[in-house]
Amino acid sequence: MPSERADLAVWAEEEGILFGLSEAALRFHEIEMTWLPRELALLSEISIPIERGLAQSLIQSREHEVAPITEIVGCRAVPCAANAFLEAGRRQITGAGGEPLPAAFSTVSDHQAYRDGTDFQYGFADVSDEEFSAAVNAVQNFVVNALATSELRLGRNLNVSSFPLGRDVGRQLPLREGHWIDQRLLELTLFWQMVRAQQAVALPAIDPNPGAFQRVFPATTTWPRDSVEAGLESPAELAESLMQDMRQETHTYVSGLKLDRREIDGLWHVNIEGVATGGDPYLENVICLGRLTPNKTGVVIDDWNRWITEKSPHVNYGGLTIRLGDIPHSGILPSQYSLEPVDDQETLQKKSAARRKLIQTLVSHGRTQRIDSLFTAAGIKEPAVGETRIVRALFGRAMTRKQLAGEVGCNPFTLHKNGWLPRLLEKQIVIYHPGVGGYYLRDFPPLEGI
Repeated sequence: MPSERADLAVWAEEEGILFGLSEAALRFHEIEMTWLPRELALLSEISIPIERGLAQSLIQSREHEVAPITEIVGCRAVPCAANAFLEAGRRQITGAGGEPLPAAFSTVSDHQAYRDGTDFQYGFADVSDEEFSAAVNAVQNFVVNALATSELRLGRNLNVSSFPLGRDVGRQLPLREGHWIDQRLLELTLFWQMVRAQQAVALPAIDPNPGAFQRVFPATTTWPRDSVEAGLESPAELAESLMQDMRQETHTYVSGLKLDRREIDGLWHVNIEGVATGGDPYLENVICLGRLTPNKTGVVIDDWNRWITEKSPHVNYGGLTIRLGDIPHSGILPSQYSLEPVDDQETLQKKSAARRKLIQTLVSHGRTQRIDSLFTAAGIKEPAVGETRIVRALFGRAMTRKQLAGEVGCNPFTLHKNGWLPRLLEKQIVIYHPGVGGYYLRDFPPLEGI
């Protein structure tokens, strides 16, 4: 969770004023994530209902997604070269326990150079940095030459600082032939700008499917003050009808712009260069804020993965055979969508409502089941209300007695006077350790770990 909170903090810093991500909203999201059951992850593989046109745009977007050449050439070359040296029997510096082995080096001076950080920094005691860098350069040159052929298509992405689908902060949308963007995806991006202009608050989707819309709350939302409240019910989101009206308004707006349009693979695209210079104040503002930024040329990811799998490319250099597909997951994985295209709005609303109900049931059942299981395992058949509130408050968190009393809603002395905390400590449902931050649940320790 710390990494997710860090991402949200960046999001808040970049979008805070427009998207209203207050500390209270961030804390609510951090708390609610501790309540999510593991079973919820299964929904990422279950197709999410989505309007057919948008589904087609997202699927085609995935098929033409682009990775920067620096990622292809730079990040892949080092592990490929290291794998080749390992396969050739070159001596690794560390042993099975991860400790450096001085005896692996040919000379004392080589070992000293490693310790000083001036040579042998790639994990091999008999491969100097110069030799390793030469092998890496050979791989890079090979890939650059391959990119210059017709085997691999080149392209560009449009960097979007915020996008309404999935849990990621931003998104990269492919530009066909370098400057044509899918009109639906452009509309979706601009719709998100409109939502932000309403001073609304956006939080990542609970649904783990990357095709799920993020949640939007009114600017006037009163956020739960503690984990007990957050565990009971989430605040009300903006009405679905209002969101649909804004999307329709965005569609009308984009359709009325004087932009170059072209049908590519059955879907309408607009020229992004025309968007940037179209003379429309709203779009110019979006461009100036860096919300839509074309990046440098890259390679189409599907082409790269196919090339790695089917061609088994390799580089012969200095007696080494450097295989680009040997290392696990050497192919670059594009965004995965599991979508169920739906043709009419009424059916879409019914299917979406059924999925939301399933999520609510999973979350509610997960909370109750996890709390009940803790008491059952400890032999407590009928826990006191205060004991249940303590357990709710400590899910994935550590607290001092004063903090815990504030979450439960009582005086710190009441925790002991009523026997709630002593019994939980005796049954080892709750553990106390000042180094961790105070009281925490043995089976659900602080998110930061102990």
